[in-house]
Amino acid sequence: EMAETHVQIGGRMEWTCDLADGKHTISFIHGTTSGKRILLLDGKELFRKNWLFKLVGEEKFSFGPKDDSHEGVIQIQADGMRYKYTLYIDGKRLRDFSCERRRNTKAWHVSVAGEDHLIVMDTDVVQIWVDGDKMETVGEFVEDGTETHISVGGQPAYILTTKGDANGKLEHILFMNDEEVLPATEERHASIRWTGN
Repeated sequence: EMAETHVQIGGRMEWTCDLADGKHTISFIHGTTSGKRILLLDGKELFRKNWLFKLVGEEKFSFGPKDDSHEGVIQIQADGMRYKYTLYIDGKRLRDFSCERRRNTKAWHVSVAGEDHLIVMDTDVVQIWVDGDKMETVGEFVEDGTETHISVGGQPAYILTTKGDANGKLEHILFMNDEEVLPATEERHASIRWTGN
């Protein structure tokens, strides 16, 4: 089971999280002597506070593509002489948020003319993103279900949504050049890493 809260004496915490535009790394640096707090998203500094007398509290931030924006909160709590760091996204602990995302999204990685592309479908609300951009789509009813047409790197593609098993669970299958594209094989999950000062 993935630890979602770390108890440490300061240092650098890193969490990773998958969104419609790919994997994001959230880094938080906490200097427990000065109270310094630095928040980085994918290596870019979102904010820096150099001197704080209050060493506990919350840091709030927004991230993700404009059509899939999320609210993050890093909670810092004292635990004896150490500190406890917990990341929440949209009010849920990172693990719960990531599990929900895994249940409600399907992703494919494809290469078109030597360029890699990421297609993500939110199956709960039937929204599709290509390389982080939300696509305007319309489903077309066909014999097997619904086809939703998109363009990936200038190439036509479609996602067939069809009844998959006896339980009535829907399957979402990407086709390019009339060939099925297998979903991403890597685990789409969250992780945490901590390094000391």
